[in-house]
Amino acid sequence: MNCRRAWWHSPAANEIEIHTLKFLADLIGVEAESAQFTSGGSEANLTALLAAIATAYPDALEGGVGEAASHGAVYVSSQAHHSIQKAARIAGLGNRVLRIIPCDDHHQMDVPALSKTVEMDIADGRKPIMIVGTLGTTTAGAIDDLEAIGKIARENNVWYHVDAAWGGTAAFSSQLRHFLIGISEADSLCWDAHKWLSVPMGAGMFFCRRAEVLRRVFGVDAAYVPKKLDEGDDLYLMSLQWSRRFIGLKVFLTLATVGHDGVARKIEHQLSIAHYFRTQLTSRGWIVVNKSPLPILCFTHPSLEGAESLADVAQHVVASGRAWISTASLPEGPVLRACITHDDTSPADIDVLCEELDRALKKA
Repeated sequence: MNCRRAWWHSPAANEIEIHTLKFLADLIGVEAESAQFTSGGSEANLTALLAAIATAYPDALEGGVGEAASHGAVYVSSQAHHSIQKAARIAGLGNRVLRIIPCDDHHQMDVPALSKTVEMDIADGRKPIMIVGTLGTTTAGAIDDLEAIGKIARENNVWYHVDAAWGGTAAFSSQLRHFLIGISEADSLCWDAHKWLSVPMGAGMFFCRRAEVLRRVFGVDAAYVPKKLDEGDDLYLMSLQWSRRFIGLKVFLTLATVGHDGVARKIEHQLSIAHYFRTQLTSRGWIVVNKSPLPILCFTHPSLEGAESLADVAQHVVASGRAWISTASLPEGPVLRACITHDDTSPADIDVLCEELDRALKKA
């Protein structure tokens, strides 16, 4: 089922998506002049970068990104999603524009290091294009200090993008909402419903406070498309996509069925299960490496050395057919990673996983 490229081609589908996106924008605290469903966070992050380039280098829309590639800078944390790196390549900027900011002991972007790097770049004749804060890093579930990063962006007139693909659903939880302080300062934001909202892939979302920038970037004169009507935006003039799927239907139906309070209960249930898992791990001698408030745990054991031994443990657990675990890497070294995002996960499931971890540890 398609929304098509123009509003009037599928007004019901478009209005459902507009209603759903407005609800979610209000919930997360972003005043979005424009919002759209995307294939996922990668498309949304690329859209943000294109808008940021057009803002920092207005001539790039006609003359290309040569000057931006030579003199621009894009700031991300060392734990940011690699789709930002892909976006820099796709946009023609190249890897050299990326400024990888180190993280602190909580895997959050080091804000003083960010401030210093921006200051040094400006002194060196570079122009900051975009700063990216992350609400829920993929590996460790870290949440950057969004308020402090936004302040640096404002002071230096830089496009501020928040990658909330993973952690945006924290907006439903009263326990987690305070971690969203500062998100209202973002010029743009991405959020994936196919992650923590558990709708089928793919269901990304992109919110933007500056619709006029999107119109400048994506606006084209297509004679084969009827002229815009007053009822709603024609999304082909505001985004990478032309004809598009009715992505918003599954998100709308999920929210209509479960409701705000139902989603909140699911999220807070998962938080309680993650807390139980943390206590079980530590009581059994495992070391939890990350301190995320989200239901994601990265851990290791004093008897395990190197990535190969952790991979062996993961393989033993998966081979048991009773539980699933993966490996990952953090500055502290290789880790095992568990993400509690299923609505029905119970303490009994965690007990099974812990049994298999202990059994695998003896074999490793």
